[in-house]
Amino acid sequence: MGVGKHNGSIVAGVSLVALIAGSFERAEAQSLVRPIPRAESLGAPLAPVAGFRELASLESAAQEQWRTEARLFGEARPSGQLEGLDSAAETQRMGWSAAVTRQFDERERLTLEGELESSFYGWSGSAPLVGGSSDPFNDLYRARFAASHQQPLSERLSVVNGLEFSLNGEDEADPLDGLVVGASSALGFAAHEQLQLSAGALVLSRLEDDPLAIPFLGIDWRPNETLHLSAEGPRVRLDLALSERFSLRFESLYAQRQYRLNEDGSGSAPVFRDEAIDLKGELHFAANQHARLVLSAGLAAWREFTFLSDGGQKLLEAEQSKEPFVGLALHLSF
Repeated sequence: MGVGKHNGSIVAGVSLVALIAGSFERAEAQSLVRPIPRAESLGAPLAPVAGFRELASLESAAQEQWRTEARLFGEARPSGQLEGLDSAAETQRMGWSAAVTRQFDERERLTLEGELESSFYGWSGSAPLVGGSSDPFNDLYRARFAASHQQPLSERLSVVNGLEFSLNGEDEADPLDGLVVGASSALGFAAHEQLQLSAGALVLSRLEDDPLAIPFLGIDWRPNETLHLSAEGPRVRLDLALSERFSLRFESLYAQRQYRLNEDGSGSAPVFRDEAIDLKGELHFAANQHARLVLSAGLAAWREFTFLSDGGQKLLEAEQSKEPFVGLALHLSF
């Protein structure tokens, strides 16, 4: 591909990311954008992962291959003011995740993913948030398991089914009271070897709120070996390979976390919901084929905290000021 055409692909990709990211930034908490319940590969940017295009080719895939990946991660978000309240919160997160993928043949694969995450909230200010406390909690935990199964239906059509459940809560909360379950199904169409389109639907439970059942769309475009643009559901991602060892990733992502809190003095166990739209960039350094270091930085373009009673009544809802964040991750593959 010539230099002009290569640069044109990059400009087009960045422009599309900016356009969709801008629409995400204007989104509200009630928008129909939610995480897709299914397992995801932890593979490197632009790595040869068996997606709709590879499955459609039906060629040269080794049978019954196994791939195991692990990720250690940490993230720091500085203190941000809650709108209309004398209260601010800072957040640190750390944890690990692991994914095992089995490629049965060139037509089918199964991915299993597990994750443990700890979030540490530091509250400041005098405003009462829930239960009359200005410091309602500190440490919250999430244990997540997900699975996805991908299989072609024909040379151009493929289907991906996903399942996910997680336990979310404070240290003394009943684990089952923080159970969230979701499922998804998507049909992919390979328009040609560089472009795939997908459409699907997801169902997701919510703590002390009605379940969601919503559709989602996706696009996967690989104009050349150094550029990959994908957008599906709540995520827009652009990967750009700089060299054999270095690559860049730009991402716009909506994320939602919900937790069951400990019972208060009255025996109530409220729910805390943390929703954010992040715009971030990542620098990936591949030390070798098995280890990769990722440095990230970004901006929380929108973030909202919601407290719900254990009967579903909204106790408090407040947006946080736009704040930057940084992260560090180590990816390993075996």
